[in-house]
Amino acid sequence: MEKSPEETPSLYDLYGATSLLNLERSIAEGKIPTAAELADVLEANSEKPLPPWFIAMLIEGLRGKLNRPRGRPKDSYLSNTE
Repeated sequence: MEKSPEETPSLYDLYGATSLLNLERSIAEGKIPTAAELADVLEANSEKPLPPWFIAMLIEGLRGKLNRPRGRPKDSYLSNTE
């Protein structure tokens, strides 16, 4: 069953800096958003109903429970292929 054009996400929805879909994907990849990134996404999407996972992420961010791993970031595949 194909999605209608209204249900199909646009490129902005998939890759925009303030897109909920993009944020959800980056969290699934293990990236923890900064408070500024959360604020930008909230501001851009404040007119729509927000998903429960985003509200939970905001609450954790406001309570200071979103912590990035300390130390040097792990090497990526691209940094090893020179």
